[in-house]
Amino acid sequence: MHDKPRIVSDSSKWLPEKKFRHRNSVLTDLLKIPHIETLYHIFVAVLLIFTLNTLLSDIVETGSVAHIYHLEIVMWTFTGLFKAFHCWFMMFLSTSLVVYMTFTIWSTKRSQVSKITKFDILFAVIYVIYQIAFVVLPALFIIKYDLAPASSTIVCLEQIRMMMKSHAFVRANFESALLSGEESEKEIKRRRRQSFNCKDRFPLSPCSGDEENMVDEFEITMSNGVPIPPFSHYLYFLFAPTLVYRSSYPRTPYIRWRFIAINLLQMVLCVVYTYFILGRFCFDYFANFGCSAQFSFSLQQLITSSFGCMLPGGLLLLINFYALLHCWFNASAELLRFGDRLFYKDWWNCTSFGAYYRTWNVVVHDWLYTYIYRDIYALGGRYRRILAQTVVFLLSAVAHEYILSLVFRFFYPVLFIIFGGAGFAIANIRGKSKLWNIGLWAGLLMGMGILMCLYSMEWYARKNCPPAQGVMDIFIPRSWFCGN
Repeated sequence: MHDKPRIVSDSSKWLPEKKFRHRNSVLTDLLKIPHIETLYHIFVAVLLIFTLNTLLSDIVETGSVAHIYHLEIVMWTFTGLFKAFHCWFMMFLSTSLVVYMTFTIWSTKRSQVSKITKFDILFAVIYVIYQIAFVVLPALFIIKYDLAPASSTIVCLEQIRMMMKSHAFVRANFESALLSGEESEKEIKRRRRQSFNCKDRFPLSPCSGDEENMVDEFEITMSNGVPIPPFSHYLYFLFAPTLVYRSSYPRTPYIRWRFIAINLLQMVLCVVYTYFILGRFCFDYFANFGCSAQFSFSLQQLITSSFGCMLPGGLLLLINFYALLHCWFNASAELLRFGDRLFYKDWWNCTSFGAYYRTWNVVVHDWLYTYIYRDIYALGGRYRRILAQTVVFLLSAVAHEYILSLVFRFFYPVLFIIFGGAGFAIANIRGKSKLWNIGLWAGLLMGMGILMCLYSMEWYARKNCPPAQGVMDIFIPRSWFCGN
């Protein structure tokens, strides 16, 4: 279950790089085993029970099934969806055209020298300003049009994804523009050899395998002669289920439409599953929070509510993992014939939180490792490993808090403290015993219970209690004082 990437440098400062190859997702192979498939059937049976429970409750309470369980909340949470798609389209145009064209202009016009010039610094400043604007403008768009949580989530996730994609493209190619002399000649040969290599790749354009008769698909070259990746490659990368840029990826020979349909159907069912869990254990339970002193913030209420949310929170963790990292990524990979389906590893077998963080979401971890961890590690120094790890955790935690703050419209750094603080502190504690795996699962369930409890309390406190004065209301938890 563990990928062993190849070494790209003899220097002790450098670490292995990501290597793509044909492979299935872990659950794709595991679900072929009858014993594992039975666990899947259990989850489906629980979904059916939830549905039956809701229908029977409607019949008993209202005498019909005309009442749809909290559907008004579901409809409201997608308010502004059209505006969200409009924002997405503008972000996509910016990421696809502005980034590629600006990089092309810089790489073709710069002087053929290996050192950094004023021209390079100018474009570096432009790049930083662009990334800052890409953070600020979508956030202002969400606030201006008051997008509901689901619509805000779409914009925020796509915003972060496109920022990571654009940085991956620039970071993977800017070093080639700085090469000169023999180094640039080697890079030119490497790129052309890579573009001609058809084995196990199924590139976008036909490939005969004959380098001499092959028409060069690179139409633009950098000032040092190194080919710039075609726009079609960059466009494919923007949609491919990976955040690590390569000029080519292993690809499958055909598309299995039935496979796509099954995964999309499972994703829809996971959304329905999530809806029932939130309706039963969140909407009903916390709707009156803060309306009376009997149901307000206290240590006793926090403990009892958190433990009551642990199993539903654990279910949400598993369901959303399966929906996004398995169903959605596999469906998009199949549609794009993307061959490497290792979007996650066997994180459920981990015996430490450090291993869990590395295997839970391989797509994001690969980006953090390739473009943040390795770059900081290469700077050298006695504490380079600790520094690189700290920056990665901090960046990930800040990104998560940014998304949650925009989605909920309040700043409540519970996730930052639990997983970015306590989780980081114990990330390097390792053990091989099965007891460590039990401890990991206990920690995950407790963490999800606390998250579900505190965020639900704060959400309904802001519905039921008067706001504080000024902008500080965004940062002061209203649930702490509501109902007291």
